Order: sequence, then C-alpha cells, then structure tokens
Amino acid sequence: ANGSLPGSTVSPLPSNVVDQIWLWDRERGRVNATLVFQHQCLMEGEFEAIYAFTTNVDKFPQGNVHVWSSKRKKLLFLNYGHAERIQNYIRQWRARQAARQRGGV
Repeated sequence: ANGSLPGSTVSPLPSNVVDQIWLWDRERGRVNATLVFQHQCLMEGEFEAIYAFTTNVDKFPQGNVHVWSSKRKKLLFLNYGHAERIQNYIRQWRARQAARQRGGV
C-alpha cells in the first residue's frame, strides 16, 4: 500500500497515511447501515413473545427481521421493513394478555 513494490509509483504521501486511507476504504465497504424500528417492551413476557415471533422462520422465511436486542433492557431493534406487521402482532399480543389478566381468556 505504500508504493514500494517494483513497478509502482512513489506516493507524495507518507506510507502510514496511504495505509490508513486504504484501511478506511476497506472498512467503509464492510459496514452496512440498516433502518430499524425500536421497540421497548412494557409487559411481562412481551420480550420473549416478540423475539420468538420475529425469529420464526415460518413467519419470516427471508430472515433479517431481528437486528439486535437486549433482554436485560427489554429492548428490540427490528428491521423497519417489517415494522407494521410487528406492531400489529404486538397490539394483538397485548390485547390477549390484558384479557387473560381480566380473566377473560
């Protein structure tokens, strides 16, 4: 990367600068940004239910739904492309849990 190979041209930049630019260029192509939907779990068991739903291969065969989560913080980051479907699931799940707590189901 520093131009010292036979047949290469000598760079006016110091070799450490050339090496760093080369490393930055490689790193830029390695990192991918993903648009996410952040969900903070409020109810007991909600984190586990959503995690199971979003990692279910039958419901999401293409994968890439679950981006990152913290069970301790009860926080999930999910692929934004599936946000509406996941929000609908959360509403339905919370309604079922509320009905169970009232003794309905």
